[in-house]
Amino acid sequence: MKKGKYSGDMFTSKANKGEESLDPLPSEETNQTKAIHYRDEARKAVKEGRYNDAWQFYNKQKDYYIKHAQDMSFTKVQIQALDATVSEELANQLRLEGKDLDALFHIMYWIIGTRHRRLKRHSQKLKAYFNRCKFEYINLEEVESYIDKLGEGQLLNTEALYKQVKTWDEYNRKRKQESSENN
Repeated sequence: MKKGKYSGDMFTSKANKGEESLDPLPSEETNQTKAIHYRDEARKAVKEGRYNDAWQFYNKQKDYYIKHAQDMSFTKVQIQALDATVSEELANQLRLEGKDLDALFHIMYWIIGTRHRRLKRHSQKLKAYFNRCKFEYINLEEVESYIDKLGEGQLLNTEALYKQVKTWDEYNRKRKQESSENN
């Protein structure tokens, strides 16, 4: 991720670059209402199984949330918290696509980014998404501990978070392979 001002393409899908807008907006809307509009379009696209369109809409939602946050002079941590709210829905879409590791990353990002307002469903969803990854040699407590160690109110390094999820997966695969070779 680039340092400095948000570039607008942090979460853009390369598969959708260059495509025309699928649903134009009225010009009178605010950045916040535009974000909500794109969230609704994304949800509709997910229900219809149009995942590439949904991904594009979720990214437009994120872009408009960022613009709204900048207009309102949010701090970087507040901007990231607003951005993280979209990751719960991205995780759901990725779950439907069978991309469990990516879904776990997004659930973790959502939990970490919105933990200033603890929700009961944080732990419920973490457990469900963790279980879908079928880790045999990583336990949920390790993941919860990792989340808890990250400082609340600090900007999250999303690349490090994604790398950690991949590291758990690689470790689990390696241990499975060693176990099968020993049997």
